[in-house]
Amino acid sequence: MSLRTSICAVMKSLDLYPRWREARAREAFHDGFRADDWQWRKEWADLVRVASVPKSALEQTHVWALAHVLRRPIIVYAILNIRNYRDEVVDLARHQGIYLPSLLDKRECSSNPLALAYIRGHYLGLVGEEKEQTMGTTVLLPVMSPDSQLLPVHFLTDLERGNETALIREWFCCRHVDKVLCVEQHCPARADRPQACQALVARYVQDLQSRFLSKSARAGAAAGGVGGGDAGPGEMLGGGHVAEGNSGDGAPGRCGGWVAFNQGDHDEETI
Repeated sequence: MSLRTSICAVMKSLDLYPRWREARAREAFHDGFRADDWQWRKEWADLVRVASVPKSALEQTHVWALAHVLRRPIIVYAILNIRNYRDEVVDLARHQGIYLPSLLDKRECSSNPLALAYIRGHYLGLVGEEKEQTMGTTVLLPVMSPDSQLLPVHFLTDLERGNETALIREWFCCRHVDKVLCVEQHCPARADRPQACQALVARYVQDLQSRFLSKSARAGAAAGGVGGGDAGPGEMLGGGHVAEGNSGDGAPGRCGGWVAFNQGDHDEETI
């Protein structure tokens, strides 16, 4: 709840609205419609209100606000289309991309990005696999799609559009891996993390384990003990999307066609 409160406070205190409106108006024009000023302001007020409501669904604007709260960029890997129960495409998801704390001074922000996956209406944290507890981990996150297109950088002004590559190089530590532009994500050794962070992660893992065991038991009972069980952690994203960290010995982890490399994997070129 404290993060939601912070997101709401940032949306009220920082002047995010002009950038948001410019991006939304551009998106609306692309989709063939327009809105009046009062409609944009009402939509913005609704977004601010939703940010403070527990368990309400959050969207791209809130991720952008969160980047300002954390003072670090956020990269979201996501499905591209929203489908109905017939598996028909009904809309673009638009969650995938890079969210920069653009209204803050870069010198006061971290270049170490947070990585998320968005699937089935939920955001999931993506982390690299920890090789050793006593050593930090560096993961190279791709900022290009599987078809070699740069991920969209959200909430840019018209003046900034067309300079996405330069902006990425300004905000991140970048490398080329097998001709794919990647950015570095550094995770400190376990001993160097705050105790509160370690306790939170341990509680999160225990909660996940209990949920999987509970679901497996229910599924097994419903199936009469035949073909029961539930998806493993790597399958919970569904649709062939697998969220993992690095395999630990050179093999990349994947998220729906995305690849996250260990530092030192493949041919790298520092930018």
